[in-house]
Amino acid sequence: MTITLRGTKGVELTHAELDGNFTDLDTRVSALAGSLDSAKTLALIDSNYIKGQADSNYIKDLVDSNYISQYATGTMYKYFYEADSGDRVFSDSDIRGNVLLFDSSNIMVYKNGILLHEVYDFTMTNKNTITLTLSMDSGHDLIITTWM
Repeated sequence: MTITLRGTKGVELTHAELDGNFTDLDTRVSALAGSLDSAKTLALIDSNYIKGQADSNYIKDLVDSNYISQYATGTMYKYFYEADSGDRVFSDSDIRGNVLLFDSSNIMVYKNGILLHEVYDFTMTNKNTITLTLSMDSGHDLIITTWM
């Protein structure tokens, strides 16, 4: 069976056509199972139901490690703080002695493992200070993850 496309047909697909599309895809995948290699993958990518959105050269570029590495720049940093009762402001050295420094566009702050919302739960100042909206209890953890 050939895949039926709504754009080609010009109207909504019937249930039978949708089922037929899934059956056809399932048959194609089952036929490839266990013997999938790059040539078959590229042929699948270049097939009619994907053609026009991405071709095999685009996909090869996308998964090529050199291509990805040019976008995977920077280093991730984690800062660990343990609160005393009432703490809201975190800066300077964490419990490991690492001095907090961040880019405000690349930061995640976790309170006891829960990701905090950067609009409602904390503010950032001077690329080295996090101020929580609510104070923390003694012994609770604050983890700041950033990459630069």
